[in-house]
Amino acid sequence: MSKKWRFWGIGILVSCGLVLYGGAKWLPNGLGESEPKPSISQSQNELYYEEYQAYMNALHESVELVEQEVVVASLYELSVDGSKIYYFESLEDVEEVLRDIVVLSTENISDIQVTVEEENGLETIAIDFEVKPVLTQEILERNFVMSSPNPMIQMDEPVVNEILETEEVLVDLSFNEDVQVESVVKDTQEISTVVDVVAELLKLNAEPAEYTIESGDSASVIAEKYNMGLSELYRLNPWLEDRERSLQIGDCLVVEKLIPELSVVNCFLVPETDSIQPDIVYQEDDTLYKGLEVVSEEGQEGKLLLKKDVDILNDDVIAESVVESEVIEEATPQLVLVGTKPVPEDGPAGFFVSPLAAFRLTSSYGPRWGRTHAGIDMAVNTGTTVMAADGGQVIYSGWDSGYGYRIDIDHGNGIITRYGHNSKLLVEYGEIVGQGEIIAKSGNTGRSTGPHLHFEVIIDGTAMNPYDYIGKGLYN
Repeated sequence: MSKKWRFWGIGILVSCGLVLYGGAKWLPNGLGESEPKPSISQSQNELYYEEYQAYMNALHESVELVEQEVVVASLYELSVDGSKIYYFESLEDVEEVLRDIVVLSTENISDIQVTVEEENGLETIAIDFEVKPVLTQEILERNFVMSSPNPMIQMDEPVVNEILETEEVLVDLSFNEDVQVESVVKDTQEISTVVDVVAELLKLNAEPAEYTIESGDSASVIAEKYNMGLSELYRLNPWLEDRERSLQIGDCLVVEKLIPELSVVNCFLVPETDSIQPDIVYQEDDTLYKGLEVVSEEGQEGKLLLKKDVDILNDDVIAESVVESEVIEEATPQLVLVGTKPVPEDGPAGFFVSPLAAFRLTSSYGPRWGRTHAGIDMAVNTGTTVMAADGGQVIYSGWDSGYGYRIDIDHGNGIITRYGHNSKLLVEYGEIVGQGEIIAKSGNTGRSTGPHLHFEVIIDGTAMNPYDYIGKGLYN
């Protein structure tokens, strides 16, 4: 603006000079002497004003050029999500802002370079860095030697490599928000400073976020974890104060998390071991009864090394994917023998099958109503076919006030099965039955709360959990 006033000042002085020069022709010539004033012709007067007007026009054009140079400039525009916009005189200032954001948002990295490059007509942002290793081969070997009773022992190289391979590594950094850099020509814009923009973009704002209850959590622990007051946590979760004592792992709460205006996404390459479940190989065996399966060889789990890309934003995992997998140890298959031998028509086969083809479990074995429930309750409609869980001799077939119509079968070696609450009994005392033979129709007799079969497995006089025996192989 000072140049503008300087030009106007020069114009005024020149104008005054022209006026004085024109008037000097008519001033006195010497002291006390004067010349007669010649008359000024109209043509001379018009010529003078034409010259003056031409000069003033040229002066205006010069001032306009100076003004244009002052208010129009080539700047670099930095925008964050299109709402935060800043202008800088150099691209280096933009890169310095972005670099400082990365430096202050990320740990264990060095030699950080943020460059803005043009690619296919678009400005792209590249972040380069070096990772500061947490563990190195030198550190591992030194600690191993210091802790070893024999300082001459050295750690095997494969062991070192295996430990180092299990360390997560930072492989990429990027900005979470949409960051755009553009060269622009703007009228009178306020030029931003690097320090001010970095401070504004790192300013923390409280934003609502979902939190999942973990083991050991309480309302006060969660509030402290997020630097919140307990009253603020209650305000965000109006139901919490009344239900705090009944919080369960996996429940979700709303918390306030402090989020900067511009965040950096950290992408880690994370190694992780996983188990490989063994295949199951079935092999027929004619020495085993039909319906019986016996594990002949236990399988062994294998080991799988996974490498995952894990993206972390403001301490939260926002994305996870497997990028590489390697089998470290093969799984050994499990061998299961499947019986093909016909089950004897009479007498025990040595294993139990379910006494019902289908049912709904309504009460398990164990404590119930202040005492032990000696069997399982299998809900079915009245009149459903009840089968012998295994062959044996019927040692009880009749009425029992508690069990209603009841059947007990002796399978030998102190093993008995019991079937209660039937509506009709189809076998008699002393009869020999085979596995799967129909022995009764289910019902709702005795002390029963609904149609079902009460089934027990009794070994040496003690009721056992039937689920430990049904379909679990030989019981002898």
